[in-house]
Amino acid sequence: MMMEEKAKKKKTIIVSLIGVLLLIVLAIGIAYAAFAYTKTGAKVNSIVTGILDMSYTEDSNAISIMNAVPLSDEDGKTQTGSSNVFDFTVGVTDPEGVTVNYMITVAKNSSSTLPDSAVKLYLTSGASDTQVLAPIKMSELSQTTSSNNAGAPAGEYILYSGSTTSSSSTTYHLRLWLASDYTGSDIASPSYRLKVNVYGRAEAL
Repeated sequence: MMMEEKAKKKKTIIVSLIGVLLLIVLAIGIAYAAFAYTKTGAKVNSIVTGILDMSYTEDSNAISIMNAVPLSDEDGKTQTGSSNVFDFTVGVTDPEGVTVNYMITVAKNSSSTLPDSAVKLYLTSGASDTQVLAPIKMSELSQTTSSNNAGAPAGEYILYSGSTTSSSSTTYHLRLWLASDYTGSDIASPSYRLKVNVYGRAEAL
């Protein structure tokens, strides 16, 4: 009887160990093959998968223009101050050779009254304001498709996409203004609001 009980315990232990090992293998598989990162709103966010930590921080939730006057590209590019420039940082820590594809997109808020063709965007990076995206109308930006390698949903406007295999941290600056050729005057309170989103996905090993 005691021999049978010992055999059952031994079998239970073996089965339990196999179950734990399967969970470990599954967890490693997820960390390497199915890492996905989405940032769409909160002020600080981070995701960690053991070897990889991708984060996105911002000082506010969105950028908008309200009752603005049209600006030339020269004037729009030199805007300063928190009400005119949206600053955010995208960081990747310790990818250890894993390729991380990421994408910065913008999504228009449904409360906006101005058309996409009336608004211009300009993206720069770093302390020296290095140009990442030249001044361009929202309506001229490419849109994401469901097959993109960063895991972004379809239908958002792409500001920048890239990949990295090493640790990095980049601060971006987004400016938004009313295009100089906009002539609409039938809107009582013209406004345009958009949200900046960041998506990332590690390639399977």
